[in-house]
Amino acid sequence: HYDNDEIRVICEENYAFPATIEEEYTIEVPEGFELKDETVGEFSQKKYYENNEDYIKFVQEVLPTTMIMGIDNEHGINDIITDGDGIKYVIHFDEEEDYYLIMWSNDIYLFTLRTNTSQEIALDLCKSTKAK
Repeated sequence: HYDNDEIRVICEENYAFPATIEEEYTIEVPEGFELKDETVGEFSQKKYYENNEDYIKFVQEVLPTTMIMGIDNEHGINDIITDGDGIKYVIHFDEEEDYYLIMWSNDIYLFTLRTNTSQEIALDLCKSTKAK
């Protein structure tokens, strides 16, 4: 049994999200990272980059109208950071596995980034998200 925090995202009534990935988003990957795997589907797209032992996994998904995310707080540290544009980044640092997992939304899609780099690099990657 794990202790966890629950994050509930409830969208405004009558708000219509894209039913599929209509526009692909990307991040500015630091120099030295190579794309090792890419999956583009109807409801999500995933990219996995490596640089020696460091990795970055970036996921873009279609937003459901109601979403509940459980985040383990027994084996990690959780935080929420809001940037100047009002975007909230839900940050989880897993102490056992030594990685950051950050989730955020641009009110169109849900994004997830998992990396074993620093929190500063991870947040910079998140903030670099833009349409391809």
